Amino acid sequence: MQPPQASPIHEFGEFELDTLRRVLTSRSTGQPVDITGRVVEALVYLVERPGQLVEKKALMDALWPHVVVEEGNLTQTIHSLRRALGEKAGEDRFIATVPGRGYRFVAAVKVRAPQVAVDAPPPPPRPQPRRGRVIAWSAVVAALLVAIGVFAWRRGGPAAVKLDANPPSVAVLAFVDMSPEQDQAHFAEGLSEEILNMLARADALRVIARTSSFSFRDQNADIHTIAQRLAVTHVLEGSVRKAGERVRITAQLIDGATSAHVWSDTYDRDLKDIFGVQSEIAAAVADALHVTINRAAPTRAETSSTQAYEHYLQGRHLFHRRSTGDLPQAKSHFEKALEIDPEYGRAWTALAGVYMVARYEDLTLPDAMAKWRRATERAVALSPELAEAHFRTAQYFWHAGDDATAAIHLARAKALNPQEPLVVSAEVARLISEGRFDEAIERQKNLVALDPLSATNRGNLGVFLMTAGRLQEAQAELERSLELSPAAMNTLGDIAQVLILQGRADEAMPVISRMREGYAREQRFALAHFARGDVAESDAILARLIAEAEQRSTDLEIAVAIAEVYAARNDRERAFAWLDTAHRRAVSQPGFTARWWLYDLVQVAPFLKPLRDDPRWARLRPKSLAGK
Repeated sequence: MQPPQASPIHEFGEFELDTLRRVLTSRSTGQPVDITGRVVEALVYLVERPGQLVEKKALMDALWPHVVVEEGNLTQTIHSLRRALGEKAGEDRFIATVPGRGYRFVAAVKVRAPQVAVDAPPPPPRPQPRRGRVIAWSAVVAALLVAIGVFAWRRGGPAAVKLDANPPSVAVLAFVDMSPEQDQAHFAEGLSEEILNMLARADALRVIARTSSFSFRDQNADIHTIAQRLAVTHVLEGSVRKAGERVRITAQLIDGATSAHVWSDTYDRDLKDIFGVQSEIAAAVADALHVTINRAAPTRAETSSTQAYEHYLQGRHLFHRRSTGDLPQAKSHFEKALEIDPEYGRAWTALAGVYMVARYEDLTLPDAMAKWRRATERAVALSPELAEAHFRTAQYFWHAGDDATAAIHLARAKALNPQEPLVVSAEVARLISEGRFDEAIERQKNLVALDPLSATNRGNLGVFLMTAGRLQEAQAELERSLELSPAAMNTLGDIAQVLILQGRADEAMPVISRMREGYAREQRFALAHFARGDVAESDAILARLIAEAEQRSTDLEIAVAIAEVYAARNDRERAFAWLDTAHRRAVSQPGFTARWWLYDLVQVAPFLKPLRDDPRWARLRPKSLAGK
């Protein structure tokens, strides 16, 4: 294994930046600042060059390697960074604009002596393509209503796990781009993902999800370390060298315990043969692991056009990365693929996913619902054997208010691929909505096993365990989730709730203090003070919460938060009064989403658990759930 990694800390102003873990912390509050993606990468790039003029082109090349973006993307990223640092217009305390040229980091930077981080998790991937809750429950509601495919902004690694060779398991790493121009990262990544998806059709093989497998991209972790962190028996790695219409692909399967090569091969082919090469590699790996890919591939979902395939891969790359401006560019690539091949089922499916995500990222797209519906109709017509096509269609009908049709497509998606993470997430959400927590927990554990470095999956598991009353297990999972994503402040709120439920309110107080200001933080303080016997202080905080809730007259979440405080005080009448307020607010909103959101929210609110045996609880349940 590698030696412990050094973690250089850059201090400037009231902040310190851990460049290894990509965590910015306010020294005045001790709290991480919630910046991720290209915003934190821009900060690292600038902080490592204090006082230097950083040309716009150099910064854009670093943040968006081998991808053509407009200068407006960079402007928006710098604007977001300045806002995160608390800079006001014209201040230039940290970043100065050099008109027409670029930016200069003007604050004094002090580099602290590196600290050794024991068992440090792999840091988030940097842009260069080389390798050597919102409440936590909101992510599950997102799985049911959004299921946007990736929450890849949380990275890290659990403790080493003993590998079990029976049954076999494999992690497919992102293949390395070895092309002369180093501009084929999207192609290498897409090829890796296709092989991963093919291997996932082998029932006797556990295949790690791309979020966790691809998190080691650009890292120098050795194969044994990767296998230990992902708890797999084997690792598949490779490289792609693409020049013109020729491509050379090298792949090798490695034993995770011994680092010995189990199988390897090199393929020199024309680009038009790429689809066959992917199948050959997957078949060879399956043969080496003594498993059979026994579920038919959705052949009608594919294309015979290499140009359409290139655009599809570019779109998938941007869809997964999802930095500023990536989603519209992903949409453009999928549309270009469909201009070339209107019968390309996967591209229609991917386009439907864009419309789904846009709805939740407040991105306005012209005629969104009509175009979203057309994308889903074409997706299932052209790729009826593709689980994701049916799932994206189910998402559309959920949002259109047609639960019955959505259920048909979800069932079909599950029948086609029961291990598809999107499908499993939706199944978990359904089980939670029905109060079947033990079953939901087991399915969520399956998700964690398939995607062990996902902080979202671990955080959701922690919330389910907490609601089920398995508090010690819940605390362990929530703490692991926070390790994977230190900037996820809402996980602190979940940990605080677990501590209060365990009768450890004194320990919860400093945890709550680390949360960002807002009603969620205030609610935890109200709960903790009451649990400690500080009734007067809890009353004062509760009064402030109620005043804020009256101002936020359409916000149902703050009403639920207040109901939890009253439930913790065993004041059922006031708790249900506030739940009724939340229900009225949900019903007043168009569509069905708010009512689903309310019911799912109260189902996992741990302090509301004693209220579930009350007849009044049933009126919170949306009518569309009655038959499920």
